[in-house]
Amino acid sequence: MKKKSLVLLLLIAFASILALSISPKGSIAGRTLTVAVDLAHGESDKYLSFIIGNITFVNWKIIAPGANITSDLLSDVDILLIGQPTRSFTADEIVAIVQWFNSGKKAVWIAADSDYGAMGPVSQEIANTLLEAVGTKLRIDLGSLYDNVNCAAAYYRVLLRVMPDNIFELYTSVISEGITKPVLGHGPGLLVWVDEGGTYHDPAKETFPGLVRIVWSYETAYFAENNPPYSRVYDTLFDKNRTFVFLAAEYMRDLNNIVVASGESPYGDYEPTWSSRYYGVDLDGPRFVTNMIRWFVKLLTEGPLTPVFSLTDPEGDDKGPGTYRYPTAAVFVPGVFDLTKFEVYETATSVIFKVYVKDLGGNPWNGPNGFCLQFPHIFVKTESGGELNKTAFGLNVEIVPGWHFALLVAPGWGTDPVPDGERAALYYANGTRVVQNGGFSVATSLNESAIVVTVSKALLPGVRVSAWRYAVLLASYDGYGSMKVRGVLPGDPTEWNLGGADPYAIIAGVEPRAIDVLVPTAQEQYNMLTSYNVDTRALAKVSVYPPELIVTPITITVTATLPPVTVTTTTVETVTHTTVEVTSITVPTISEVTKTEARTVTQTTKLVETVTPMELTYGLIGVVIVLLAATAFLFIRRPK
Repeated sequence: MKKKSLVLLLLIAFASILALSISPKGSIAGRTLTVAVDLAHGESDKYLSFIIGNITFVNWKIIAPGANITSDLLSDVDILLIGQPTRSFTADEIVAIVQWFNSGKKAVWIAADSDYGAMGPVSQEIANTLLEAVGTKLRIDLGSLYDNVNCAAAYYRVLLRVMPDNIFELYTSVISEGITKPVLGHGPGLLVWVDEGGTYHDPAKETFPGLVRIVWSYETAYFAENNPPYSRVYDTLFDKNRTFVFLAAEYMRDLNNIVVASGESPYGDYEPTWSSRYYGVDLDGPRFVTNMIRWFVKLLTEGPLTPVFSLTDPEGDDKGPGTYRYPTAAVFVPGVFDLTKFEVYETATSVIFKVYVKDLGGNPWNGPNGFCLQFPHIFVKTESGGELNKTAFGLNVEIVPGWHFALLVAPGWGTDPVPDGERAALYYANGTRVVQNGGFSVATSLNESAIVVTVSKALLPGVRVSAWRYAVLLASYDGYGSMKVRGVLPGDPTEWNLGGADPYAIIAGVEPRAIDVLVPTAQEQYNMLTSYNVDTRALAKVSVYPPELIVTPITITVTATLPPVTVTTTTVETVTHTTVEVTSITVPTISEVTKTEARTVTQTTKLVETVTPMELTYGLIGVVIVLLAATAFLFIRRPK
């Protein structure tokens, strides 16, 4: 029984390790995240009731004045806001915060102040002690940030720009969504960072892995000193009329943690960042603070995006089979149909596809998805096996060897999926489809000139994304065209039609309608799109990428050196005569090789078969394996 128990324990341990290895990183399934706001260290609660009343997608918890921060108090907290503290944290409180943070999937926003007044340097010192304790490189600088031009009626009421670094894997676009106006820093501080050697750096000029710069001053800002100690980076004489970093984050990938440091607080303070209007200046403070909490929730819930696939397409190959030319209407600016790159990312719950073009061309007809000129088609062959489809939905090509699902990424008008309507659609190989919805969204990343498609894994037939292959084709969207694809004519283009097609291909009905195809070289694209046959009316074939592996059987010829043959002889009579006998010898190798050898024996003989050592070894191994298996089976199955 002890041996059997040991076997079971080993199996349970193996299953546990396997379960841990496949659990989705960063997921906090089935519950709403909790934000704790610290008021126990001298912070003000100004605007806090507005923040809590407007940001309702999280739970809120107040750490009241007089309370001590403990591990128990933080046990249900995911996000901690510490806004301009003026009373130091005890050693036990710092230990509790560090232990909470090091448990992973946590965000902390530590805000300070400028060095103005008696409490400014105190707040900076407390904030920097906490920042160092949680292990971030970010620090509050020991100075002030002012601006005489971009301000709310006074140089110390500084207007700031929300311009997060574009880090797609960390969803930083969430931070700036819908923001068109500045935010306020009332007597703000600014940031520096410190390396492992203790040297301080200006984040506007030098970065480090994990740094996300989020809020910046205008170019009219300047650095000032009010009280000691003095800045380790900036100089009042030289750091003028330039941009500074006011708020930044460090993302710690190993624990899926986020630390934010800022020179002003989202709540409390004289006039916090939440402010929506100050001295006649309209501000986007409420939207910005809301977006920051949204960003925390998204990163903590889903974890960072994992890059899965990326391929750069050559610029200037937006010519279809090599001869196509753009329509002449002014909206078709150069590059709008030039596919430049395709990327695939995944999270625990979604797969994200990014189609880059040289120029999105604006959105002249206000497509709801942020574009209206392009019509990307993404065909995916998964690892799931099963039915494949080769149809290409109006592109007049054949996808080989076929696809398990296809994304037709349309501008998004109406409610019906393309090609019947004008909304994006997910098609399965069997012809069923899903229209763009909450689990299947389309957007644009304007600063990257990219169209972004996010699809829930629950909608996809295969989830081992690393094994997928893609055919990505870019067409011109035409709401009045066949299958919503703009047509191509022989000769010169017209205002609304592409030109340059092979007239014989048009007569045969096999002219490709893709303008660009995702492949490493232009010539590969031209070869694919000219592979049609006008005589047989066979469509051009576009292959998935990476190319399918072709397995060719390999024949191996082995030359074996035969060992000496052992011959046992029995003398029957003393008569000398010659006989020729044939011995067939089998040599075990990669493939069985049979050699036939003729030997001359001078006397009457009787040959006795001898088993070679290699054959004997294989036989014994087989017998031992069978015996061991049978013994194990009987041992486990015997009655207790």
